Amino acid sequence: MRKKAITEDSMRTQRICGVLVLWLVVAGCASHEQYRKTAAPIPPINVADLENRNPVDNGQGGKECSEKLFRGRSIEKFRAPNGEVFTVGVIELSDDGHIKDVGQRDEVFRELRRVTLKGESGTESYPGAVLVTFVHGWHHKAKVCDENLSCYRRVLEGLVMRKGDRANKGPVFGIYIGWRGDSMHKYSALSFYNRKAAAQHVGSLGGRDLLLEIGQTHKELDREVRTASGGTRFVNAVTVGHSFGGALVYSAVEALEVSEYQTKHGVGYPACNGAPKPVRAGIGDLVILVNPAFEAYRYRDFANDLEAPGSYSPEQRPVLLTVASTADDAVGKAFPAGRWLWILWHPWAWKDAAAQVTGLGHYAPYTTHQLIYEGPQEKPVEPAKLTDPKEIADCELHHEIDAGLARDTCGCSYHVFSAPPQAASNAGKSDTPSALAQGAGSVHSLNQFDVTLKPLSPSLDRHAPFIVASAPGNLISGHNDIYNPNFVLFLIGFINNTMPGPGEAKPALDITPCR
Repeated sequence: MRKKAITEDSMRTQRICGVLVLWLVVAGCASHEQYRKTAAPIPPINVADLENRNPVDNGQGGKECSEKLFRGRSIEKFRAPNGEVFTVGVIELSDDGHIKDVGQRDEVFRELRRVTLKGESGTESYPGAVLVTFVHGWHHKAKVCDENLSCYRRVLEGLVMRKGDRANKGPVFGIYIGWRGDSMHKYSALSFYNRKAAAQHVGSLGGRDLLLEIGQTHKELDREVRTASGGTRFVNAVTVGHSFGGALVYSAVEALEVSEYQTKHGVGYPACNGAPKPVRAGIGDLVILVNPAFEAYRYRDFANDLEAPGSYSPEQRPVLLTVASTADDAVGKAFPAGRWLWILWHPWAWKDAAAQVTGLGHYAPYTTHQLIYEGPQEKPVEPAKLTDPKEIADCELHHEIDAGLARDTCGCSYHVFSAPPQAASNAGKSDTPSALAQGAGSVHSLNQFDVTLKPLSPSLDRHAPFIVASAPGNLISGHNDIYNPNFVLFLIGFINNTMPGPGEAKPALDITPCR
């Protein structure tokens, strides 16, 4: 009888545990819904009008809540303080690795082509454009007021405001690639490895293909614009990935570079007959990975390329910049713990154990540079809950209020190119532009301290195309602190001074192997 009672108690406990687990999964599950629809864009608005959820022109003679209007649209238009219009296009990916709405993608690509070839009101220099694609990471999504998207808008506005620092004066066009960065709302810390797997899956399918399509579109538009203008107008393209978004972006880079050129020499044809290595290219002009969440081992071919015999061409510019914060505990500590469990069951990887368990940017043998910043750490604005009943009603936010997901603002928790405080007039400007194009140099921050990129070894080729830089905690204070103003200003300065300038269109295939 005692044995039977124990068995019944055990079964009852198992049932209770099962119910609790099911409840946790159901209660915390993040939505699979498509967040953005494809209605026609509304007239350009100020970024602050969206951040404050102000009523704006709905394009039909009336006014409605700006956030509500943007939920129905995948194309956002904004007017910067200097009068220029910039664009954000949103494309969403599903967990099964495909684009959620092909019509959404097509709409963004059509608008990109229109803006590139015909320009925007208030923008004097066209045809041409500066295309900036961003893939978010853990905890984020494509919602109108997701903070990553809110901060991204301000970064694009910063690029508009600092266009005097770059050769390309064309309109700024952003593509925000959204995917399900959380699989649960209430217990999102538990989703780290689940979302890592999702990012790798999406990155190996639709995400990779979408980024490669963006890269190919950039090549075609750039060639078309340079040919039509005699090389005086052109299209630049930068792709940025954060966290698992960095892993997703890297999957596309890997597919383009490693699969085509993978040899003992690295990711391109080797130098020969005394000539430098052929110019290395990538997706667009520049790819930036910030606190990327993938193992350093995957980067080995790029590291090998730096060590391969021969020097890089004087025409070579940085094409892949990785920045990892020393204060990123998610990748620096939690990531290796999970990878050790993986490696125990994969004996073939033991010989490369250190690179297999360590995130890129935290693996010393592959780290080539450091970012130096000796100024104070900027603090974000503490988030608050939305309580204004009129704003909740006008913007139809009752569901988000019930789920505890509505922020009190659609703005960025950091003030970048917005008040207070106003960015200094030279913030984001570099006094060493040619040095930045060679993987070194400084950019002015919000205060009197500069952010400086410095090679770790004096023997590193100054034209090295692949940079892995370690950043201090006062510049990037954690895994998700990627919009810290001083770091953003460094990126703006780096982008403006490393992108290719005027010149004739290059042939579609201008890289040949050594013969």
